[in-house]
Amino acid sequence: MNSSACAERLAAILLLAAAPLAAAGCAPGGPGFDSPRPGRLPEHPVFQPEPSRAARRVLLAVRSTDGDLSWQRPILERLPRYSKVELLVPEELESRIREELLSRPVPPSVEIVPYGRPAPPWSAFFLLLPDRDRLVRVLPQDEELAFLHGTRWAQDLFEVVRDGAELVLLAPWVQRHLLGPPDAAPGRLVPDTAFVDHLRLPGARVAVLPAAFNGGNVVADVVGGRRVVIVGGDAVRKTRTLARAFGDAPPGPAELARLFGRALGADETVILDPGRPQPALLYHLDQVILPLGEDRIALALPQVGPGDPPAVRDAAAFAVRLRSRLSRLGYRIVEIPVSGADLAAYRHPLNAVPYTDAETGRRTLLLPRFPGGAAFDPAPFAEAGYRVVEVPTAASDLKGGVHCLVNVLE
Repeated sequence: MNSSACAERLAAILLLAAAPLAAAGCAPGGPGFDSPRPGRLPEHPVFQPEPSRAARRVLLAVRSTDGDLSWQRPILERLPRYSKVELLVPEELESRIREELLSRPVPPSVEIVPYGRPAPPWSAFFLLLPDRDRLVRVLPQDEELAFLHGTRWAQDLFEVVRDGAELVLLAPWVQRHLLGPPDAAPGRLVPDTAFVDHLRLPGARVAVLPAAFNGGNVVADVVGGRRVVIVGGDAVRKTRTLARAFGDAPPGPAELARLFGRALGADETVILDPGRPQPALLYHLDQVILPLGEDRIALALPQVGPGDPPAVRDAAAFAVRLRSRLSRLGYRIVEIPVSGADLAAYRHPLNAVPYTDAETGRRTLLLPRFPGGAAFDPAPFAEAGYRVVEVPTAASDLKGGVHCLVNVLE
């Protein structure tokens, strides 16, 4: 199944889904599920490594259960004044968020981009899990079904490339959830990412990759003059499960590597550990590695103690394998020790946002400071030339961090 054939196949699936799902009802002005998904890949893609982006254009997102900007405000207050923030907001929260921004303004300019969400009734829910080779049907009371509320994890929505003058947002076909009417067969299911098809961002378009992944599990960087893309192995496992569910031949790691390489314009694409699920405590690469520029990359090394659970040991073994692979790619590795307690609580120091300040030219890092743990040592980042700005966040309570909440587009 090549990438173009897969894209056509998935577009056909959405057409099949349109009639029954429209009857079930959608949020006003929302996706509607009434058209094929955008799938034209960029012809000449060029990605910009995150450390060299200037945070001129930043994407944040709010989900309907948030109610306010509690998760986003610490970031908004620490972004450069010149930043232009595009804030994805569920339509029903638009007026409330506007009022909050008027009463408590933030330094950067903020443009609200409202989005619609699928509305009930739905009764067929499926999970796409990296350790299962079939879709797992769940009952609503057994699963939060968070995607029905939108998302706050802006990083997972897209990878970003330029195609000439156009900004292309490369979205996954699905991340974790699919839904449909009561008698749903796989070909009539709708993915949790469907709402992104209808986003309207100036000078940008969405292209949906025929793959199951999260943006936080893809790292695009330049090392040794080569453009390298690193993809967590769960993307392979989930995409294979998705293909089987739809009756397609499951793609292998090499085929997925070609898809990501072509879409992002990579000279080399590395799929990490495709034969096994990623560690439960390091399920996204932005929890364990952070490109710093100039062939340097920070790597979190879990410090395993005698009383640490198997999940910590699994994560530590993964980090050791990853260190070897990064060395072969030519990176100079900056090792960041992480305690087993921080790791088990999802307090990941490398879930941070690097950028180059457009006014000063200084490399800057938005470093998370999580409750319940000691502050992370800024010295290794300062030695790498970064001005470190701490961002207080409780995102670890939701297994996330600062990088999860932010998508720096430019």
